[in-house]
Amino acid sequence: MEQSNAIKVWQTYQAQLDTLLAIDKQRLEDISKIKVFHLLTSMRPAKYFALLTGLVWVIGGVFLLSNLFIHAFDQVSKFFFFSFAAQLFITAIAILIYVVQLVLLYSLDITEPIYSTQKKLAKLRKSTIWVTRILFLQLPFWASFHLSETILTNGHLPYILLNGILILFFTIASIWLFINIRFENRHKKWFRLIFAGIEWTPIDKSEELLQQLDESNEKSNKICE
Repeated sequence: MEQSNAIKVWQTYQAQLDTLLAIDKQRLEDISKIKVFHLLTSMRPAKYFALLTGLVWVIGGVFLLSNLFIHAFDQVSKFFFFSFAAQLFITAIAILIYVVQLVLLYSLDITEPIYSTQKKLAKLRKSTIWVTRILFLQLPFWASFHLSETILTNGHLPYILLNGILILFFTIASIWLFINIRFENRHKKWFRLIFAGIEWTPIDKSEELLQQLDESNEKSNKICE
């Protein structure tokens, strides 16, 4: 009889413990989702600024190049024209990525399941890395846009060699960065230097919160077992 009562007491205690753990788990998940939501939505102003600045730059650049192409293509430096055109093309790709990111940020919902937030966070992280890799491909064109055919034919050799070295350096740097800017390198100093700020910090902190939530859920599951 005493053994039967002990078993009933234990079962009651276990049921109460499971209930408390479930409540704590839900509260922790709700708090984590609220924190992640506020962290990620804080990125919206920076995304809007980058998007609007990029649009103004691309629209103004296309207008300028169109006029040069129609009225003065024979006179304008081809280095300037094609370097500027390449830079505008790369910026236009970045603008599209920023639009996708804003759609992701506005699709966030505190009430949605945590795995949905994790999926959107992963997409946001991946697109942030990609837009940075793509933008660094502009480097060689910033080093070559000021050149002209006249400089190459009539310029001093040291000046030409210096510009050639600079273009080569920026080309190698842009390719290296495009290849090596990966999530796997996020703990390296150069990576954290590039990604320090509003473009990355909210993503990093959100992932830490969700990782802590996963670890807490695993501990709770072990206790219940």
